[in-house]
Amino acid sequence: MRLDQPLDEIFANASHVRLLRALFAVPYDVGRSGRDLARRAGVSHPRANQVLADLAAQGLVAVQRLPRTGLYRINRRHVLAEPLRKLFGLEPKLKVELLSLVAGELRARHLPIKEARIFGSAARGAMATTSDVDLALVTARESVAAVEAAAQDIAETARERFGTRLNVLVGSPSLEKLSKGRQPGQGIWQAIERDGIDVLAPS
Repeated sequence: MRLDQPLDEIFANASHVRLLRALFAVPYDVGRSGRDLARRAGVSHPRANQVLADLAAQGLVAVQRLPRTGLYRINRRHVLAEPLRKLFGLEPKLKVELLSLVAGELRARHLPIKEARIFGSAARGAMATTSDVDLALVTARESVAAVEAAAQDIAETARERFGTRLNVLVGSPSLEKLSKGRQPGQGIWQAIERDGIDVLAPS
C-alpha cells in the first residue's frame, strides 16, 4: 500500500467498494471464496478476483491459499482495517438516522402531524443516485400552509446533513380519506398507506 493517498487505490471504483462491503460484512477471522464474495457483492467472478488480488497486494486483504480456491478476509492488523470497518458499519444505519432526524424536527416544531411516512424508492430500498427521499405528511386542513412552510426548513436540514433532497407531500384531513377519496393523487396516497415507513413510530 502506498502511504500517499492510499484511498485512491482502495476505493478505485465501484467494484472495489462492493467487494470491501462484502468483506466487512463477515467477521475478520472468516474467509470467503472469491466466488462467494462475487455473489455477495453483485460483480462477476473474474472481476471479483481482479479486485481481491489488488486489495491483497495493498495488504488490506489476506488470502489463504487452498488446493482448488483461495479464501479472502480483511487483514485486521492493517492500519486502515478498523476505520473502514466503522465506515461500512455506518452505511446501513443512514436511513434510520434520516428517519430520526425528520421525526426530531417534526416534534421540535410541535406540528399537528397525523401521519408522517417515507415512501417511494427510499422506502423500497431502491434509490438511485438522483433519487429524492419522498416524505408524506398528513395534517388538518387549517394547518396545511404551516406544515408546508416547516417542511421546507426540514428539507434544508436533511439536505445539509445527508446530502439528499427531501421531497415533501402534504395532505389533509386524514390518510384514510386521501387514499380512499376520489381525487387526483389517490393512487399515490394508497401506496403511501400500504408501503410507507412510519417516521413517528416508536423506535
